[in-house]
Amino acid sequence: MKLLVFGMLLSLAVPGAQPKRPGVHTPGVRIPMSRLQPDATFQIPGSPDWIAIDEFVWVSNKPRNNIARVDPRTNLLVGMVASGKSPCSGLAAAFGSLWVPNCGDSSLTRIQLTTGVVTASFPMTIADSEGGLTAGAGSIWMLVDRKGTLARIDPATNKAVLTIRVAPGSYTAVFGEGAVWITNTETGSLTRVDPTSNKIAAMISIGKRPRFLTAGGGFVWTLNQLDGSVTKVDVRTNRVVATIQVGVPGDGGDICYGEGSVWVTSLECPLSRIDLKTNQVVQQFVGVGGDAIRAGHGSIWLSNNQTSTLWRLDPKKIAAITPIKIAAIRPNKIGALWKSGPVLEISGLPENLSADSVDRDQIHSTHSCVRRLRSDRRKEEHSNEIYDDCESKSRLRSRQDAQSRATCQHGEIQRRTYAGWCLGRRGWAQGECERGSGSLRGRQIDRDRRTVRRD
Repeated sequence: MKLLVFGMLLSLAVPGAQPKRPGVHTPGVRIPMSRLQPDATFQIPGSPDWIAIDEFVWVSNKPRNNIARVDPRTNLLVGMVASGKSPCSGLAAAFGSLWVPNCGDSSLTRIQLTTGVVTASFPMTIADSEGGLTAGAGSIWMLVDRKGTLARIDPATNKAVLTIRVAPGSYTAVFGEGAVWITNTETGSLTRVDPTSNKIAAMISIGKRPRFLTAGGGFVWTLNQLDGSVTKVDVRTNRVVATIQVGVPGDGGDICYGEGSVWVTSLECPLSRIDLKTNQVVQQFVGVGGDAIRAGHGSIWLSNNQTSTLWRLDPKKIAAITPIKIAAIRPNKIGALWKSGPVLEISGLPENLSADSVDRDQIHSTHSCVRRLRSDRRKEEHSNEIYDDCESKSRLRSRQDAQSRATCQHGEIQRRTYAGWCLGRRGWAQGECERGSGSLRGRQIDRDRRTVRRD
């Protein structure tokens, strides 16, 4: 088996699976999800997904065929409203109703916003389950087939009053800055529709395979699924003014504008915050969670379909979280950790990972390294991998005894290999990098074996 050792963060994919989301490489940006503490957590059994916000927060739940209704004033889940079969492709709150596309029975359901009562349900085809409808200029706008048919629906009659042909492979629409904006996933473009003339006003070439989008502050922002970047378009000139690397390629994900930032969510990187002025990702939280995101009521709302929860997050508290920096790297020691005050120091990394350019959760592993130590257990969930110099294999084999062992198993990284980082007290540590769990266990190893120390 061939050992692959890289001096940078890795992005590998298992054939037939989603590409690994490497995230950003910028120093001081990546932060473990464990550092992110919600102001409120709502348990929503099933698979909470799309979010819409008015006086209430609404969350679709495809496997349960319902919509959760959350009161942001009391932080209480106040009800579950039955929708059509398999709600999908976004939610829109407008004209006194919540509009719910249902992929299971090709229908559009209206739920009264004040009472949570279904007032109408009528046939409506849906372009794709991963899409979105929008409201503006007195209408509901929705892509109804893969040919690029944009329907303008009159809320007074629940019927499409006209259709507009846009590029095939268009699935998501957003109303903002006086226009309807549609991402053309297949062509890699953004279409601007004038709601007054009902004509295409502009077609703008953007990133590859754009899907979800948001509008605000004089710009439209698209999430491009091929490379996980975000494209920023100036609505005054209809030109791209920035392409922002977020590192979250693959299906799914979501993006929203609000509370002073642009926010992106995806699996593996549940929350990324983009600064509006610098057009850079300034925080990226990595771990388990994420799927859909919206801003409203002074909060960021994040649905986590893997954990069946909805989080309410304070954007000011998010901005105050900073990663733990690495202060020094000691290349003569393998895989050692020292704790000195609030600064974490890690040794044994490749030379191109410098002390001032790495934070703790940016450390990856090209192998599954098992370390067993006796005593003082800790667990720290993490969806990344420890970066360990596998030259330690030969050194450790020559020093094995009954009290200390370390085994470096060679092989290519599998996409679902998880590992974590170890912290401990002097002469003690924990560590067993487990696939699929990201947890650590441990037993003692001799101090001279340089595993984990805290001064």
